[in-house]
Amino acid sequence: MTPNLASSPHRNRRAVAFFSLLLALVMMLAACGGGSSSNPTTTNRATTLRVLSAPGQPNPDLFNPFFNTNQGGDFGAQGLLYETLYFTNLYTGQTTPWLASSYSYSGDLTQLTFTLRPGVKWNDDSTALFRIGDQVFIVPQHIWANISSDPVKFANDNNPVGTGPYLLSHYDPNLITYQRNPNYWGTKPQVPTIQVPSIKDNTTAITDMIQGKLDWMGTGWNPDYDPLFTGKDPQHNHTWFAASNTVMLYLNLQKAPFNNLLVRKAINAAINRSQLPQGVAKYAGVANPTGVIVPTLTDWISSQYASMSFQYSANQAGSYLQQAGYTKGSDGFYRNASGKEFTMTVDVVNGWSDWDQDVQFIVNDLNAAGIKATVNSESGYTPYYNAISTGSYDAAISWTNSGPTPYFPYQAMLSSANSAPPGQAVVGTNFERWDASSSHGYSAQTDKLITQYEGSSDPNAQKQAIAGIEDIMVSQLPVLPLTVNVYWDEYTTTNWMGWPDASNSYDSGAPYNMPDAENVILHLKPAS
Repeated sequence: MTPNLASSPHRNRRAVAFFSLLLALVMMLAACGGGSSSNPTTTNRATTLRVLSAPGQPNPDLFNPFFNTNQGGDFGAQGLLYETLYFTNLYTGQTTPWLASSYSYSGDLTQLTFTLRPGVKWNDDSTALFRIGDQVFIVPQHIWANISSDPVKFANDNNPVGTGPYLLSHYDPNLITYQRNPNYWGTKPQVPTIQVPSIKDNTTAITDMIQGKLDWMGTGWNPDYDPLFTGKDPQHNHTWFAASNTVMLYLNLQKAPFNNLLVRKAINAAINRSQLPQGVAKYAGVANPTGVIVPTLTDWISSQYASMSFQYSANQAGSYLQQAGYTKGSDGFYRNASGKEFTMTVDVVNGWSDWDQDVQFIVNDLNAAGIKATVNSESGYTPYYNAISTGSYDAAISWTNSGPTPYFPYQAMLSSANSAPPGQAVVGTNFERWDASSSHGYSAQTDKLITQYEGSSDPNAQKQAIAGIEDIMVSQLPVLPLTVNVYWDEYTTTNWMGWPDASNSYDSGAPYNMPDAENVILHLKPAS
């Protein structure tokens, strides 16, 4: 078992709202020429790294390390200012000691003990460490213990005291500037200054990246942009989109008929997944039926499922529905024994263009198979998340957790403790509400297997537990795997070298992952 928890990948969905404005982008590039950016910028690019984790809003005034950028926190509070005990590479699963030098489990695996690294100091030269609750990022006791108000509301924008490699130098909503911490305990950063501009939307961000105004970006990428970026300067401009998490079609199992396995089999068979990776969704390859992230965690897939592909057959979908008691009407759509037409909606956020495209394909397939389906295009992330977390939906496309082993997405998605009664919010990604009321007894088996994994540090025992969950994923279809999300990582070596890639995968690469971005920055060196 690893000491770090998995990341919650929905953070990068902010970066996937493509606008399909290639023509407009080309016109913007022509019009902007070599003009300056709308944001303040340094003139000495040799000493400054300009990074954008995701566009779309001004930089918030929140350097509280218990909020990631998806939760309204500022880029750099996690990682650059505050650090973790251990770092886990989400791409390879390898762990690296950070503020701790080692860790050990008790004999019954109920207690985890860290040995702190000697010589670590806060940037105000004090030495005590303090950890709040169950959080990962370590904060100083002599600062945080004296906060009179709710620590969650602490903006922490006045000379934040951390152990990280950088100090907050400047903040305004348009630009954050970090300067190198001269007394950093670890690897000495070779990047003296980091600037984090606020950029209003994807198109502007991509324009700035193509024009060389950014060094590193984590914005949803359309392959139509390749000729303007990697094609224009293949020596310096690069993208790397490593597998992140498996995208699922969640069915609300607390609503009939989705609690019927035959109906789930029909929906599963009706979807032609091979058509999904195209256009704006080109980089999201078809998932494995087990839902295990491929190719990064392929070693965890049982041999009988390693080369397994999804069955796609509208006729077979119809057969499953007929076995479930449905009959096909003269209009081509199925009805139950009471004559009620089988209808369903599929939720997605309007503007998440890759998923918008996927859902439209899925809806078309379902209709072709005799299931009257429509797209429910939510106006934004908040109404979408409220719907899927409280069970106010039929079906929805959504993410799973990332992690160094399949345990992390499986636990968040299948633990019955993460489910909730109708109308109440679930925990983790158990959006399908897999529990005793909806699983026909199988949730007790997945709970047992999750506990089996948690109760052992033996990789073979852990793989045995995961194999059991894979059997249930394939046979019972608690969720329907679709494609594999990627980490968005666009960068240039014009000013800085040492970026991770497929041949040097020391990190997953995306700037919106923390403390991963800190790890990347500490590997960078000035371009020769």
